[in-house]
Parts: sequence; structure tokens; C-alpha cells
Amino acid sequence: PMGTPLRVVIDTAAGGVLRGVDVAAVLVGVSSAVLTADQHDTAHSYEAMAAIGTGLGSAGFIVIGDNTPMISVAAGVSQFLAVESCGQCTPCKQDGAEIARLLGQAAAGQGAPEDLVTVNDKLLTVADGARCNLAAQQQAVVGSLLKAFDHQIKAMFEPGATPVAVQLIAPLVDIGTQGAIVDTTQADKQPDWTNGELDSGKTPVERFTDHRADDGG
Repeated sequence: PMGTPLRVVIDTAAGGVLRGVDVAAVLVGVSSAVLTADQHDTAHSYEAMAAIGTGLGSAGFIVIGDNTPMISVAAGVSQFLAVESCGQCTPCKQDGAEIARLLGQAAAGQGAPEDLVTVNDKLLTVADGARCNLAAQQQAVVGSLLKAFDHQIKAMFEPGATPVAVQLIAPLVDIGTQGAIVDTTQADKQPDWTNGELDSGKTPVERFTDHRADDGG
């Protein structure tokens, strides 16, 4: 019920976390700022979530264990949002894609300190002129991860960082006996919303609104 502490929701409704793993963070889907370990007793309500600077969203939570590198989560969230951007607002698509690229590069152990500066700069502009909330989600979720796990993520932008896999963030398909089942085809989804090997280079809005007739000329 509403008002139940988030920690209780995780331990009961969600069945708890794996043995030997502590909860490091909880994402409210990819809509609002991350909750850190000291906030897991927050009540499951819109008002309580708003009071700590996040939101309840649709009450779908992604629980992150302390064995998951936070750069992989930030890169996964950013990649999902960059791909899902329709491209109607240029900063949302282009700046979002650059944020995702640089975070993914850092996860691969190929980051540089100046790349983190660029990521933070792009987070300031990604929502410029935005017509929907998706770009603001880049700012809220990715920005909060960078702030909450500053030292851990900053270390991934230094030479010699050990590569880690980017966490797949994808739509929930079902909840089975083994837990959540996500749409794994999201991993192959291109920024133009196709699932081919190559991106067409067009934004989704360009693909779906190009109604020019082929007159054979």
C-alpha cells in the first residue's frame, strides 16, 4: 500500500535482493533522481519521494546491488534515453547521444577526465527547447548518478580504468518465476528506431514524417 517504506517493498513485494548483495541504489525507472542507500526507508508515496528530490513515477523500481559498477548504470540509462529520443528536439537527440557515447567509452576503460567535463556540460544543454520530459530525465537520472557516486564514476574517466559491461536498461516484458524479464532486443535498437546492424543516420521523426512522393524524377 501507499506509504510503505521502499525497503519493505523491495524485501516483500520484490522478494528482496540476492544473498550477499546489499542495495546500493534504486532507480525510479528512468524518470527521476536515483535513491541512495540512506534513502531506502522513504515512504512509497508521491509526497515522500518529492520531499527527497525524486519522484514515484509509475512505481516501477530498478534495484541496483553494490556489486554493480555505477558507470555501467549511468551509461545504460543514458543509452536507453538517447535511443528512445524521437529527435524532434535536436539537443535531446544529439547531446543525449554524446552523453551516452562518452559514458559508454568510460565504461569500456577508454575515458578521459575531459570527457567527464563534456558529459556534465551536455547535461546542462540536453533539455534546451525540449517538448517532452525525456531530455529532463537524462538530467535527473544521469545527473543524480554522477553526483551520488561521484568518486566511483570519476575514477572510470582516469587512465587505466578496468572495463565493465554497460547495464542494459530495457522495457519490462514480464515478471516470471526467475524475476524480471526485459526486452533484450533493446540492446540492438538503433537511434533511428530500427533494429538493423547500421543506423540510417536519420532521426525517428525524420523517418516517420518523410512523406515525399517518389515521382521517378
